[in-house]
Amino acid sequence: MRAAARLKGDLQMSLSFSLNTVDAYLILDRIEKILDWKEAEEAGIEAVEISNRGVGSSVQALCSLATVHARQGDLQRAGQLYAEAKEKAGPTPTFFKQQSILSIERDIAVALGDWTRALEAAEAVCKNFAAQDLHWPWAYSLVEWAEVHVGRGEPNDIERAWALYRESSEIFNQMKAEFYVSAIEGRFRELRAQSYAVALAHDKVTQELLQAGKIQESFLPEDVPEIAGWQISAILEPARQTSGDFYDFILLSGNRLGLVIADVADKGVGAALYMATCHTLIRTYAAEYPDEPDLVLARANRRILADTHGGLFITVFYAVLDPESGALVYCNAGHNPPFLFSKDLPETYQELSRTGMPLGILEETNWERGRITIDRGDLFLAYTDGVTETQNMQGEFYGEDRLRKAVKNNQSQTVNKLQKALLFDINQFSKGISHLDDMTLLLVRRD
Repeated sequence: MRAAARLKGDLQMSLSFSLNTVDAYLILDRIEKILDWKEAEEAGIEAVEISNRGVGSSVQALCSLATVHARQGDLQRAGQLYAEAKEKAGPTPTFFKQQSILSIERDIAVALGDWTRALEAAEAVCKNFAAQDLHWPWAYSLVEWAEVHVGRGEPNDIERAWALYRESSEIFNQMKAEFYVSAIEGRFRELRAQSYAVALAHDKVTQELLQAGKIQESFLPEDVPEIAGWQISAILEPARQTSGDFYDFILLSGNRLGLVIADVADKGVGAALYMATCHTLIRTYAAEYPDEPDLVLARANRRILADTHGGLFITVFYAVLDPESGALVYCNAGHNPPFLFSKDLPETYQELSRTGMPLGILEETNWERGRITIDRGDLFLAYTDGVTETQNMQGEFYGEDRLRKAVKNNQSQTVNKLQKALLFDINQFSKGISHLDDMTLLLVRRD
């Protein structure tokens, strides 16, 4: 296509396909290491030459070529091109020029081993695209952010990368971008193996961790609420001494019940502390806004960003249940979609999809409210990704399909027996493989 554009003498098309060629190499380099960058380098040079003739953005072309050199370890040339791009962008670059400059800053910092700067640039690129609601670049910038963590390779980096990849996969999946979803699934498997190796090397059992786990366990509800005409059950199985998952039941005015299930994008003591903060904030604002789950998340999100600086985020499903009518008003902040199974139509289910992004990413974020009605005999199931991302000896994921099938096979049971049946099915699937992520299940049935 580049050759055809050249024959036509169409400079704009030639520029576009040259930049696309570079982008394709950079994307493929995240899947399988590129050994021959010759074509990418030629395309980058062509893009710079065309842009110097007044077509398109020379800043983007320079940054693309600089990235090709940075990926090959040619930091001298990458630095020269970056300096030229920054000079052309000026003191107040436009949005996309600024994103291009941040991206090459990230890659140069990675090549230099300046992980603090690399993570700062990667996070800035991602948040800027998220703020503009530009789904594809947002999703792919999450991939790049994840790869910086993989490159640094500290004990919690693999878990952090895993969470970022999960968020990226969710966005790509909504866009039906199957290539990227498939590539990320492969990366998941690699990160699983790395995570297990890191866990063996770093996860020393200490009295401090055991004590931290006991303290964290005290945040979970001591008892499940007893409501006439309803069955409720919940369980959390941590992968380590401390957990990033939590669930909660919040008694609200008007005999309503708040339901919470959440997952911090990290593991270890840091995630446990973050969990405790989020737990307290959600409880506080739930009492203040008993009818408005969107405001609860918005206020909690602002406080999280104001009071914490660990670069973590948390997926949350928060709902308010009216036991009398069966109405469930909810917000899904980037969490795995819960399911509503109908008694009358056992082969069908409804997904309660995300209504906004996770907490802890952007301050000025809003969540839409969803609303369903749980009729008599219906079953509501919420879970964390540790359930569906459990793997077996062959590297397969347990997945949503198996989870739904296990529910349907045991749907007539009480929720307590159903919970046990689900855990048994998950453990049979993963027999011989240790769980590397926390697992949480929350079930509600209307009698």
